[in-house]
Amino acid sequence: MLHADIAVSNIKNILSGKELTSYQTGSLTMLLAMGPDDGVGQFNGWQLPRFLVTLGKSRNLLVWKSWSDMKQSQP
Repeated sequence: MLHADIAVSNIKNILSGKELTSYQTGSLTMLLAMGPDDGVGQFNGWQLPRFLVTLGKSRNLLVWKSWSDMKQSQP
């Protein structure tokens, strides 16, 4: 999602002949679901316990966040 804003901005900049914007990474956060009952994750360089990743992402893949970001209600 963070990359998408920069990508869209740079596409517009290319079309209008403006200078491209570079992407600056923040702290690395990653949650990787591995089925409904397992997963691995990292937050600010710290490895997250599996049960936290399972509670946070593996059970519902954070689908609610995507709907929220799109300002839509989940069917």
